[in-house]
Amino acid sequence: MMDAGYRLRTIEAIAATRLSLNEAVFSWCVRNVQRDLARNALESALCWSLLAAKSAVHHGFGWMVSPELESALLAVASQLPHPEQARGTSSASVRWLHVMDRAYSIGGHTALVHRWMKLDPCGGRHSVLLLSNRGTLDPRLVQATRATGGAVNAFAPDTPLMECAIRLREEAWKHADRVVLHVHPWSVVPVVALGIPGGPPVILLNHLSQKFWLGGSVSDLVLNLRDSALEWSVAYRGITRNAMLPIPISPWVRDRQSSTMNETRQAARRMLGIPSEATVLLTIGTAYKYSPLPGLDFLDAATAILATCPQAYVVAVGPCEDARWRGRRESTSQRLLAVGPQHDLTVFHEAADIYLEGFPVGSPTALLEVGLLGIPCVRAPRNVRPPFAADGIALSGVRQPSDVADYVRAAVVLVENEDERQLQGSALTRAIQADHTEAHWSDYVRKAESALPERHGIYSLTGAAPLSRPLRDFSVALSTLGHTEDTLSYTFRAAVELGLRVRVDASLTKALLSRCLFSDPRLLCRRGILVALAESITGHTVMNTVRRARQQLAPGATESERTHS
Repeated sequence: MMDAGYRLRTIEAIAATRLSLNEAVFSWCVRNVQRDLARNALESALCWSLLAAKSAVHHGFGWMVSPELESALLAVASQLPHPEQARGTSSASVRWLHVMDRAYSIGGHTALVHRWMKLDPCGGRHSVLLLSNRGTLDPRLVQATRATGGAVNAFAPDTPLMECAIRLREEAWKHADRVVLHVHPWSVVPVVALGIPGGPPVILLNHLSQKFWLGGSVSDLVLNLRDSALEWSVAYRGITRNAMLPIPISPWVRDRQSSTMNETRQAARRMLGIPSEATVLLTIGTAYKYSPLPGLDFLDAATAILATCPQAYVVAVGPCEDARWRGRRESTSQRLLAVGPQHDLTVFHEAADIYLEGFPVGSPTALLEVGLLGIPCVRAPRNVRPPFAADGIALSGVRQPSDVADYVRAAVVLVENEDERQLQGSALTRAIQADHTEAHWSDYVRKAESALPERHGIYSLTGAAPLSRPLRDFSVALSTLGHTEDTLSYTFRAAVELGLRVRVDASLTKALLSRCLFSDPRLLCRRGILVALAESITGHTVMNTVRRARQQLAPGATESERTHS
């Protein structure tokens, strides 16, 4: 995390230190893509496309889409073999192919896929293709897939991108009636694989709506999980082929209203070392979602709640206890607990009385799962705008606090008033049941499927606008504080690891000297910037010689590497 940035007083000031650099590095990557396309080095072009997209996702500069980059990927797509037109199938079941980069045992990403299979209103056959899976397959995903008559297949992690694209194209054209992309926002393989007309229609699931992503040019339909995602899809990506699909929440979540509720709650608290009479406030999210911004520090809010409510405990699932969290635990008499990522959330759900949405980035799936149990929620303050904060039809009746101080007051009211907790919790449960569980969620799937064309098409990405300045600065500041490396340092290192030709061109050098260093002179202290400037002066050949020499002298290098590097 960039500690120096956090000492700046405003979100706008933090964003200003990186905005020019982020844009310059993205443009440099795209130029490398175009150079490789000109010399027909397609695998290298895809690798540079991947780095360009990762740079935009992790270190944004105000655009959610790049027509230029997607056009380059479509140019690669046109050079891949065209499979034969798929023959019709005699099966009455629709064959769904869910495409993922990886499957995860924690979080809402993979859970959404296997819940989709379980809740499919038409009983289709669902298969999953993992483009770069590492480790064992998630047993929940395998079980859910097999139950529909499908299978889970995975490419080896080091499979070349071109080979992945060719194999995905073959799989889609020959064995699928519908393709659903649940991929990372930087995933280049689906755009190349599906970047020609024909084959089954393609749905893109917009699961990271606050970030740049690829895939709009090959999406016959974009499924948006909440209102803000659809709004951003139209305004900032120029995509009009949209539908809503609320996050499916598993109907088998434990019922807190059962006769054993109090007993299980006390048992859960004993497991967590929390007194039975305490009021427990739960928050769930990946650690980066709690990275503080000026005026938006979740730990400050949690500490203020605990200072006002001596009988309360805050339990955070996701963040591990680093120095900041440990300091707050010690200052609150051990009542603020960071327990790290957890595979099974049951004990935390059973112990909780109130849910606190984390900020500056919320976790919508976690909030909905807890809300379905009758637990009231305190939404993130209004200066965290959706889609960074959770939103959607089920939350329309839950007031969003005006600021952090109001967030604290809303939590204190719930801690001190059990009747209010029950009232708000019951209302939230009914709202979630209305759209996110089996009875009604399937209607959204049917409506989305009816909007699909018969065959897949390719689409122009015109009409997209950049983010407004406040949204852009919020996004860039959040990225800046959430990453230890600046985007140039990361991209240089990643390009070298991929074996790419890393050359600093005149445009990047000019941007570094004229804009980036002027915005933040401290960039001169960062290794990646120094390497880039050195290469612009000494040349690509000299710097590559230095890199090879360092590899030869590395302690872990083998004799063969020292001889042949």
